[in-house]
Amino acid sequence: MSNKKKEIMEKLKKAILSLELKPGTIVSETSLSERFNLSRTPIRDILKQLSMQGYIDIYPKKGNIVSYIDLESVEQSFFVESNPAV
Repeated sequence: MSNKKKEIMEKLKKAILSLELKPGTIVSETSLSERFNLSRTPIRDILKQLSMQGYIDIYPKKGNIVSYIDLESVEQSFFVESNPAV
């Protein structure tokens, strides 16, 4: 995965974990493509990766929705980020 795709994926993860993108929010490939100035194919790849990690639910022909994530995984994520030596 390219550095730009990794960077965008991390930004989206952070937005989801900080509730900037709230659970149940529809995430449009087109709007992300415009926002990050990237074609829809790499955006689709990023969304697939986020789906495999449990951050996004993909519904074919309907859209992509921010997943409802459990608070324990969020706490663990923030703990790991704030303690990189762990």
